[in-house]
Amino acid sequence: MNKSHIKELKLKKNTYFKVYKKGKYEGKKIGIMALAVYINYEKEMAKITKNPNLKEISPFTWNWGWATSEASAAYYWAKKGCRKEVKKYKHHFK
Repeated sequence: MNKSHIKELKLKKNTYFKVYKKGKYEGKKIGIMALAVYINYEKEMAKITKNPNLKEISPFTWNWGWATSEASAAYYWAKKGCRKEVKKYKHHFK
């Protein structure tokens, strides 16, 4: 993970928590927020099985979405953003 990727993750995380605390984004009241996380579960479980005292896992991708009332819209934007990040950082979907 390079420095710009770490900086981007910190910015995204801070924005997520600020929006959550305020309950508003771009002046609109948030009814629901969704969080999508991509992690290669099989790969990580294989590493943990090999070494139960593992201290770190591989980098993972996440994104969030929001909507005023429709849960499906929040889920849609969270998953769409996560997929975009997966492609950008060349993680692999199965």
